Amino acid sequence: MMKKQRWMKRCGAWLRAVCCFCIVGAATLSMNAFSANVATANAEESGYVWGETKCISIAPPFTYSNFGTASFQVCFDTDITSTNYKHLAAGAAALKTFSKNDTPNMTDAIIDSLDKSGVLDSINDCIAFNGKKIREWQQYSPIACMVQVGELGVNNSMNIDFNGSVPEAKIYDLDQPFTFTLYEGLKFPSGVELKETVTWVYNPQTRTFSQVEASEPNETGFSVYYNGQKLTKENNLVTIYDKDAFSLDNLLVLTDSVSATLVIEQKFQTLEDGYNYVLITCKAENDIDFEYMQIVFDLQQTEEKSGCAAVMSPISGCIMLLACGVCVLKRGKRA
Repeated sequence: MMKKQRWMKRCGAWLRAVCCFCIVGAATLSMNAFSANVATANAEESGYVWGETKCISIAPPFTYSNFGTASFQVCFDTDITSTNYKHLAAGAAALKTFSKNDTPNMTDAIIDSLDKSGVLDSINDCIAFNGKKIREWQQYSPIACMVQVGELGVNNSMNIDFNGSVPEAKIYDLDQPFTFTLYEGLKFPSGVELKETVTWVYNPQTRTFSQVEASEPNETGFSVYYNGQKLTKENNLVTIYDKDAFSLDNLLVLTDSVSATLVIEQKFQTLEDGYNYVLITCKAENDIDFEYMQIVFDLQQTEEKSGCAAVMSPISGCIMLLACGVCVLKRGKRA
């Protein structure tokens, strides 16, 4: 009898140990699953290491809604989320005021985790559109720029939308050389981040985004684009056929050195027939010239007919039509 009781006690102890092990294991798996999808608030304290992701493409812009909201889809080489999250640029306080229809899958707890892990701040501070960071666009309105990850189940994509209902954020012309800069440290809900800064430039003629190659470290230099076309010292000529379509706003100059100052000198007041020049100089803090480049804009003279010819051509056309009509009538009578 004593042996039986001892055996039963031992079995009970083993069963309790197994149950505790299962409970601890289930809790560990649950925490790991949560960390894999949303970086936890105490990520640094727990030694969490952010994985790496790289931007591989940006699709040409398109518009939707009655207000003409412009949307850009940015794709990465890994999943950046496992769930569709909307309006990540709005910030934690604003996100909690939105209705659940506007922010599906986002509870207050998830919003707090995204905020404390640095995801929301990185979305605002590590993405720049046309030289202006998302946080600056958000100063106009919490919905001026909307950043969404995992739309329609595409978990490796981020959609950046500029709301057409906000006048300061509305993009009226999609045919212009847009630029996106994604900075090192841009974090996403899946626990991955960018490890290097990249810049993408849009060519409206080919409707494609191309990544700008970064300069070597410690090298002061710059890159020049006009309407998305890269210009170099060897290829610095831009031919213009439509004077009204020309604008220096389409001239984009980028430098990788934070200490360098770019000086752009315009050599003409208004674009004239023939060669027009712009001189771009890259200077360091001590005002020493490191590099310069001259851009040549060649306005081709449009072919215009003389006044008499312009007047006579319609008359000549009418005479030819009348002559053809007479010939047809004569042939009809002969028949």
